[in-house]
Amino acid sequence: MVRYAPLWLVPTAVLVALLLAEGFLRLRPQLLPERAQIKRLYQLQTRVKSVGDPYLGFVYPPHYRTEIKTLDFSFLIESDEHGFRNASPWPEKADIVIVGDSMVYGWGVEKDVAWPSLVARRLPGKRIVNLGLPGTSPQQYLRYFERFGVELNPGILVFGIFPGNDLVGAEDFDNWIKAGSPGNFDVWRFSGGRPPNAVMSVLERSLVMLLLKSMIEDLSEAHKAQSIKTIEGKRLQLVPAVYKRAMRLNDPAASAFRGVIESAVTARDLARENGAEFVAVLFPTKEAIYLPLQGTPFPSFAATLEQALEAEGIEVINLTDRFRQRAAQGKKLFFRVDGHPNILGNRVIARALLKRLGAEDDRLKNSAGGDE
Repeated sequence: MVRYAPLWLVPTAVLVALLLAEGFLRLRPQLLPERAQIKRLYQLQTRVKSVGDPYLGFVYPPHYRTEIKTLDFSFLIESDEHGFRNASPWPEKADIVIVGDSMVYGWGVEKDVAWPSLVARRLPGKRIVNLGLPGTSPQQYLRYFERFGVELNPGILVFGIFPGNDLVGAEDFDNWIKAGSPGNFDVWRFSGGRPPNAVMSVLERSLVMLLLKSMIEDLSEAHKAQSIKTIEGKRLQLVPAVYKRAMRLNDPAASAFRGVIESAVTARDLARENGAEFVAVLFPTKEAIYLPLQGTPFPSFAATLEQALEAEGIEVINLTDRFRQRAAQGKKLFFRVDGHPNILGNRVIARALLKRLGAEDDRLKNSAGGDE
């Protein structure tokens, strides 16, 4: 044993050191760099049970209920008879149908303070049906409208686009279709199209591995992750590298970019055929809002898509300027780690849509509370 001590002592010492470091980081996860913290948040987030569909990709189960808890927020998921976030039963006709991903769903906040509910409360007598589902892509928005929205004969179709991940989602959904629509798109996308691997799963959940990987990635990034404080002293983490793939796809020549535009155009045409108006709403990333206030330029994906959509004759509500105006006043419009709008951010979105509908509400306009 003495003779071969280096062969087992060194690996044992390294293993013990790694285990001690892992234990320390689990006790003090706030010491992880920003990039690692956001990955950790996604790992710990409750996985919502979804049901695969060969055409839609997936839906949530009807009358499904679960609580999502993270360090950033806690909220309830409660689905209607079709798996969406609406009151049951559905109306025979809706005045407004909204499609989109988690930005439309209201991820991170309770349903009654999510922006579709805020809009509905300021439009008494109008029925709004929210077909937004987290983790979906623009091609799916079109398909949800085809299957669930057209029969509601809405007066307006609101097509929500979050360029920060919709460009990526469009590419992933196309790849899923090319692969033969194998099972649940939600599961397929989350696993990168690979079958689950227990060893890789353990390594990916290691905080030490997250730390090392984040440090290595940060060395090669032009836009560094950082934590900032608003004028009001509230903290925000900005992780531009999360959108590295979206930056690459934010090009009118990219097939994913064209896929987003084509989905919106097809949805617009379908809405018009059924007598509905169409408006696209573009949601900004928090990095595009707060980094320029820190003197760091960051690309606005929304601007490129806005130009392409308007070239197709589509009406666009780009929320970037509205968010920047409130952020410049020191307001915290997003969660600390997660990139979704908080309660105040949802109010900004509701105000913009209400203005488009000719029903802007001063109570929302003047509200500055509830931003956590």
